[in-house]
Amino acid sequence: MPRHRMRTDCRIWPVLILLEAATLACKPEVKGPTPVADAGPGPDAGTADSGSSTVDGSAADRASPDQGTVVTPGCNGECNALQATVCTCHVSDPCNWIGDGYCDTPYCLQVTSNPFDDSADCNSSNTCNGACARGEYTTCTCGASDPCDWAGDGTCDADCAQVLASGAFDDSADCGGPPPPPANACNGTCGNGAYDTCTCAASDPCGRAGNGTCDQSACAALLGAGAYNDSADCGGWDPTPAGDESFALTAVRDNLDSGDLDVVASGLPGLGFTQALRDDNVTTAELSTALGRSTTFHYHTGHGEPGMVITYDGAYDAGDSTIQIRHTVFATCLTLQSYAWLASMGESAQSLFGYTDVSLDYVDDEVAGDMVSALRNGKGYLQAWYLANAGQYSLSDRWAAYVREGASIVEYSARANQRPANTMALAPPSVALDPQGVVWALSALLADRRRFPAGVDATTGAAASVPRAREIATGGWSLLADGAGTAKRARDRARAFLLQQLASWPEGAELDRVTPVLSSRENGPARVAGHLVRFRRVLGGLPLRGNGVADHLSALIAGRGVVAWTVDWPQRQSEPVPEPTLDVASALRLAAPELALAAKGPLRIVGASAAWGVAAGSDSLLPAFALLTDSGLLVVVDARSGQLVR
Repeated sequence: MPRHRMRTDCRIWPVLILLEAATLACKPEVKGPTPVADAGPGPDAGTADSGSSTVDGSAADRASPDQGTVVTPGCNGECNALQATVCTCHVSDPCNWIGDGYCDTPYCLQVTSNPFDDSADCNSSNTCNGACARGEYTTCTCGASDPCDWAGDGTCDADCAQVLASGAFDDSADCGGPPPPPANACNGTCGNGAYDTCTCAASDPCGRAGNGTCDQSACAALLGAGAYNDSADCGGWDPTPAGDESFALTAVRDNLDSGDLDVVASGLPGLGFTQALRDDNVTTAELSTALGRSTTFHYHTGHGEPGMVITYDGAYDAGDSTIQIRHTVFATCLTLQSYAWLASMGESAQSLFGYTDVSLDYVDDEVAGDMVSALRNGKGYLQAWYLANAGQYSLSDRWAAYVREGASIVEYSARANQRPANTMALAPPSVALDPQGVVWALSALLADRRRFPAGVDATTGAAASVPRAREIATGGWSLLADGAGTAKRARDRARAFLLQQLASWPEGAELDRVTPVLSSRENGPARVAGHLVRFRRVLGGLPLRGNGVADHLSALIAGRGVVAWTVDWPQRQSEPVPEPTLDVASALRLAAPELALAAKGPLRIVGASAAWGVAAGSDSLLPAFALLTDSGLLVVVDARSGQLVR
């Protein structure tokens, strides 16, 4: 039976995009009226990267950044994302950043020569020589007088004890933990950290669940599944002994590459898993049956809709059956945008993973490989899912997970795609670029004659190299339970932490965006539990972009510290750019057929900007265009051929 339901029903709310460098779509918690088209200089029309200081390398932009800039409330989400742009840094201070205790001048000077006056926050006389603004722990910032006003700000500053053995300010309001266990619990073995049948009991008599230490492995050796659930610390750890795991693979033949199934199929057996099922063209009934089995891990790839997984003969909806698989991945677009999946998780289901918005095919191969690699390195399922997606720019703001923690199911997600409800009727004219109506583009982009800028020098800073890293911090996921603190504090703490890890700040590393990570327990109200802070690499004024993992530094920051971090910063080589390259309009038209096959949902392209493209496994820089969709997805195409950069 033909499967066209996704093509017709899987809708994306169009967002009116400013045709200027100060605009990005679908940023965290976008509020306020719909933006209006910018009347600024031509070189910025249709740009995608608002955080860049020189989107096209335009000297005019650097010299007069305020000409033609439309300052809208919230700068269309850039205030919440903490992006330094010509809008957020405008002399009028549209984000109200003056006097908030954080020094924004170093960030703003990267994008404009005339930012708002933030001297009150940057004045070294009252901010420990700038250490407050940088989020650094020093004998000054940790002093008893609390000069940075950090007490009670939602961030636990327990690290101050490392720089001041005594005399640090009282931060007990932010660092309060669970009450200590009774002194005589388990005959005193709680206090010495021992593992025995008492300390590991299901009732958790020592109060160790959520204390920042993963105890599941040690306790499972004593009590198996009868031990208390420590998934909050272990990131979805499954206590089943190695050799007793099984996995299932399903997909639908719908013009998508099922290479990610092959990645999982080849990777899991080495971890003690046995393949129980593979169905490359699964029906609704077959998927329902498979999800009801007592399998450890199920991976499905294909198309999706909100609350649905597309099958060969229709769709599997949340609620169609009870999911008993312990850990399930839906590598489909939009499926977890609906909150209905919580009620579908049976008693044996421990976690369910997926996306809240559109994703691209073939990128999932890299995600699947990184997830298997993280599991091989001893990470829990939730931790592995996060680490596999955090390094992908266009997935780091749309991953989602339902995880059973004790008696509750908790949703964690990076739902940055909050869209104004009134933009549907106001969206600018779009044109379908393929017969199936999968790929659309603003009509203005189809007349865009900009080319990749000539003479761009990408050599400075390209030689730096930092080893790739994917890590979960001590305490890990449980830190997200203690409050998020502020986004600005997270930005500064992420930079300070990464600087400590790297010894020196890499040349060309600039703030990319800050994405809130939300959590809700048993369908309760969602709250911000942390912030994913991402820095990108800029060479010769142009950002590096890729359709997979591209050069970046990132850290997930919670109220009590660093939860996880990822680093990709290899040495790069640039080659002379041929003259002339394609223009934006031509690249769009040439890319459309390939995009129509690779998209796991409809794409509406609303912006384009020059970028250095980086292909997986290559150290060469390619002249490219970064195409921005209304859901915030970036698609990188070669500016010479119009082909996707892979």
